[in-house]
Amino acid sequence: MLKYSQTLKTVTFTGFLEQSEILILPQSVTTVHLNQRYSLKTIIVFLEQNPFIREVTVEFWNLYDFSSILRLFPHIKFNSSHYHDPLFDFKHFYGYFHPEIKQPGISFSEPDHILYELLFQRLTDKYKLFRPYFKLVTNHFEHYSKKLSTPPHSMMDQISVFDEFLQVLLKFSDPKIYYLQASHFDRVFNYQLAQCADSEYLRIVLSSYDEAFQLGGNVDQAVTQVKGMTQVKLQTIKRQSYFNACKQNWSTPLTPEDFIP
Repeated sequence: MLKYSQTLKTVTFTGFLEQSEILILPQSVTTVHLNQRYSLKTIIVFLEQNPFIREVTVEFWNLYDFSSILRLFPHIKFNSSHYHDPLFDFKHFYGYFHPEIKQPGISFSEPDHILYELLFQRLTDKYKLFRPYFKLVTNHFEHYSKKLSTPPHSMMDQISVFDEFLQVLLKFSDPKIYYLQASHFDRVFNYQLAQCADSEYLRIVLSSYDEAFQLGGNVDQAVTQVKGMTQVKLQTIKRQSYFNACKQNWSTPLTPEDFIP
């Protein structure tokens, strides 16, 4: 059903707007209210057929659709409060469609932030990157790690910086946490070591730790030492003990005190 205002400035669609029923509105109509949730393609066709529209109220299925519309019709004011994406916030989508807004480069403060950003650059399998962090905050870590590893349309760049990734991560923490403490990063370290015994993966992870924390160790030796550990030891070795061993080039063997009891 289509309802015109008396001045023909505003049009409200109260029924379903199928593509076969799309109307070309009078040029005087500049504001449209779409009171149903339509597909992205339907909205695009409708707006292309009515180039004089300047304001639209509509519900979107997700933030990707909303961002797509903003990019395609920058001259139109869109009003929408009903959209949801389980992983990304609107600013991530906006950043994807506006690459001129550059993300900051590698952090120059917290080593753990630098570490994430180095691993983001070096690990081609982003599932292996995200999994240890999600395992820290939720029992549904497998689901979220896989989902975040395959975002639509190369959204990955929007979380290349640790602060942006952290916002996504904490959103799914259960029980809820609002920031990561040093002990959290210690656990991430254990999860990273224990999740994969592949030499190439370990070399990337351990060399990134060496660079981010300036350990100055022999990465080949560190890989050999880690590959020789049992799963129990990988899951319980204290991160600081690992750092000390790297700095000392593994000159002394680890003791029971170097592992979480």
